Amino acid sequence: MIDYLQQLADISLPLFVVSTMLAMGMSQHLADVVAPLKRPAPVALALLVNFVISPVLAFALSRLVPAATSPRDGPAAAFGGCRRTDPP
Repeated sequence: MIDYLQQLADISLPLFVVSTMLAMGMSQHLADVVAPLKRPAPVALALLVNFVISPVLAFALSRLVPAATSPRDGPAAAFGGCRRTDPP
C-alpha cells in the first residue's frame, strides 16, 4: 500500500505543478510576459536576490542563531518563536 501511495505521489505532484504552471501561463497575454524582458535590470536584480542574497542570508542566520537542542524544540521555535523551558 505504501508503494502504491508513493507511486501516486511521484506522478501526481509533477502533474499538478506542470498543469498549474501551464494554466497560469495560458491566462497571461504575450505582452505581459514579454514586458519585463524590455527592462533587464529589475529581472537581474530579482534573480540576484532570489538565488544569491537570500540563500547567503539564510545560511548566515543559521550559523548565528543556535539550533534547537532536541526535536521537540524545533516546531516551537519555527512556529511560535518560543523556547521550551524546563520547570524549576
